[in-house]
Amino acid sequence: MRGAWKAGRWTHKAPRGYRNGRDENNKPLLIPDGEAKHIKYIFRETANGKSQAYLRVELKKKGIIISRGGMSKLLRNPLYMGKVYVPPAEGQLGYLAEGVHQPLVSEGLFYKVQGVLNNLNEKRRHPKITKKREELPLRGFLTCPKCGMKLTGSASRSRNQTRHFYYHCNHCNQVRIRADLANKIFERMLNDFKFKQEVHELYLAIVKQVFDTREWSREKEVKTFEDQVDQQNQRLQKAQDMLVDNKIPLDDYNKMRSRFEGIKEQLLLNLRQIKSVKSNFEKYLQSGINLLVNLERFYCKADVHIKQTLIGSIFPENLIIDGEKVRTTRINEVMRLILLNKKDMGGMKKGQLTKNLWLSSGVEHIGIEPMTS
Repeated sequence: MRGAWKAGRWTHKAPRGYRNGRDENNKPLLIPDGEAKHIKYIFRETANGKSQAYLRVELKKKGIIISRGGMSKLLRNPLYMGKVYVPPAEGQLGYLAEGVHQPLVSEGLFYKVQGVLNNLNEKRRHPKITKKREELPLRGFLTCPKCGMKLTGSASRSRNQTRHFYYHCNHCNQVRIRADLANKIFERMLNDFKFKQEVHELYLAIVKQVFDTREWSREKEVKTFEDQVDQQNQRLQKAQDMLVDNKIPLDDYNKMRSRFEGIKEQLLLNLRQIKSVKSNFEKYLQSGINLLVNLERFYCKADVHIKQTLIGSIFPENLIIDGEKVRTTRINEVMRLILLNKKDMGGMKKGQLTKNLWLSSGVEHIGIEPMTS
């Protein structure tokens, strides 16, 4: 059987869309059957973003019953792109051999579907545990000052049925902070983040350099993919010439054409994706400067998802609301350097970056010089 698999012949029961048959030499061969069109439909619609549940319902209307597990297994089966999996044995790694049967989908479409499935699996591995609440933007970013565990957040009702939100510790049950007060302390701390004109100019220069570098890389990548597409076209043309000159049989030509067209389709897909990414320097530049100048205003007007993204980008470590101030071990290094260069914040104590932000002592920051410990 392994020898047959290496030769591209499937020796087990045919999957949906095929039937078991024999070629002119009486060797096993997968032959497309009446369900082949449904297999093509499944792959095509999955690549276009349709869910497996939706496709199963649509197929059921046509009299095609596929279980949930069967659908997932079908979409992962390389037989449909004309490949036969040869499992590992005797110290050899497993690999995909070129099949002798007719593929139902191209390699490009098959691998595009694998990307869709992999993204779905990644999302399932990181489910949303709690619903994000606009009243609790700091949930997940606060540390209990008593036990060091993360604070969670929830609402409670007063006697008059008014809802009040709190950040609290479920580990030691000793800390309970009103959410509206904690949120105001955090917003007041953001208001201390002021950026001068020289910072704007530096930001402009950095962003321009980044975009120029990315634009050059993108153009280079486009040229590489275009050359590879031309190479596949040349291979297709050469295979056609060999067929016309009777140098190769029709079966070999069909296999070569299927392989080259599959590679070409994937290359064209990558090429379209790269070309669709257009740099809009002025737009990103203006939005970036507006964000730096009006950080607290931007934060207050944003929804909870953007607020939490912004918090995570500025503060890589959790925060502690200590009285009227915010404490953390470190902040984004660029933000720290900007704040350290402010000359209008005189009288700051050691570890104090702004009037409302303290860095915990004992933390050595990474600066221009190499770390000493």
